[in-house]
Amino acid sequence: MRVLVLRALGLGDLLTAVPALRGLRATFPRAEITLAAPGWLADAVARIDAVDRLLPTEALAPIDFEGPDLAVNLHGRGPQSVQRLLATEPRRLITYAERGEWDERVSSIEWPADRNEVVRWCDLLHRHGIRCDPDDFRLAPVGERTGPVVVHPGASTGARRWPVDRYAEVVRRLEAEVVVTAGPGEWELARQVVAAAGSGPVAVGGLAAGNGPVAGEGLAAGEGLAAGEGLAAGEGSAAGDRLAAGDGPVAGSGLAAGSGLAAGSGLAAGSGLAAGSGLAAGSGLAAGSGAATGPGSDRFAGGDQVAGHPAPTAFSAPTVFSGTLAELLDLVATARLVICGDTGVAHAATAYRTPSVLLFGPVPPSVWGPRRGPHQVLWHGETGDTFADEPDPGLLRITVDEVLDAAGGALCGSESSERATSV
Repeated sequence: MRVLVLRALGLGDLLTAVPALRGLRATFPRAEITLAAPGWLADAVARIDAVDRLLPTEALAPIDFEGPDLAVNLHGRGPQSVQRLLATEPRRLITYAERGEWDERVSSIEWPADRNEVVRWCDLLHRHGIRCDPDDFRLAPVGERTGPVVVHPGASTGARRWPVDRYAEVVRRLEAEVVVTAGPGEWELARQVVAAAGSGPVAVGGLAAGNGPVAGEGLAAGEGLAAGEGLAAGEGSAAGDRLAAGDGPVAGSGLAAGSGLAAGSGLAAGSGLAAGSGLAAGSGLAAGSGAATGPGSDRFAGGDQVAGHPAPTAFSAPTVFSGTLAELLDLVATARLVICGDTGVAHAATAYRTPSVLLFGPVPPSVWGPRRGPHQVLWHGETGDTFADEPDPGLLRITVDEVLDAAGGALCGSESSERATSV
């Protein structure tokens, strides 16, 4: 039996679909399960233990597959995603869709509003006799949780981006070793956080060139939102919350080209880490190492001044982290704490049970937040336009002191959910 699953979105979208993918594997243990998703997600897909083959596919692009016995639409409710799967000539297709629109191959139910993203896809499969456990979303541990605090200021839209100066103040007041991660097009944002934080235990990091999508994740150039697709019609991973462009490779955690480490940076090829660095082997960051920037890169080498600020003297000089998606996942998995907005990094922290402080707005955590901790979810109960250019007013109500208080709670092991958020 051949099963084809479409989830051609981003890292966060993939991780919220893990219980559904594992439900398919448990129901069809001998089937060949192919996941149509962006190729840069390969390192994450390999950790799910439910997929036999990743078929590189961009959002709403043609799917290079013929004649699956079963096609499963975990991408959206259509119509484009349904049409793309029907073009593969499946014997049967399970999907969310409006009733009465499709031929006898399509087995559909209506799209549920305001449903947690994990539960949404489990419900679809449950209704078709495929049992899933919504709480089966963890990824296997990769090492001790002794790494730095990860701060990810980016997000796929301005509405979900908490201000730079507030992230910088959090970094400055944490009194801990911090790695600031960046996504495609977000290097300047991370640079501004480091600059505004001034001297302190700050590093900047992200994915090496080629490990994430260009111009955000999920939508190939020119795909956009066609009439009747995406946000307005509910295509994408959740009606009203996500464009198909999704979170970015962890909110787009790639670095610009030229991210290679210069000789003498403290990292031999594939060497993993120096002792005491606090990161899992292979994460690409040696304790206290400097990394020279590649030609044309706007990143800064360890020890250089950043936007007129002297290099930090506490803990270690700023260090550029450059690695693969697998290495970034290892970084999150072994971090002491993750602080970020509603991004793929947040879902990675949830998957690895890494303590996190998650800043929500304009999308409520009841839809995209973690189901279980140890996480502190901050949300002021206001929804808005997730595709707006400016930070959502509800997100702006979250204060630096709230984040720092939540960070202390997360590090102490307390948990919260959408029913116990800040208001």
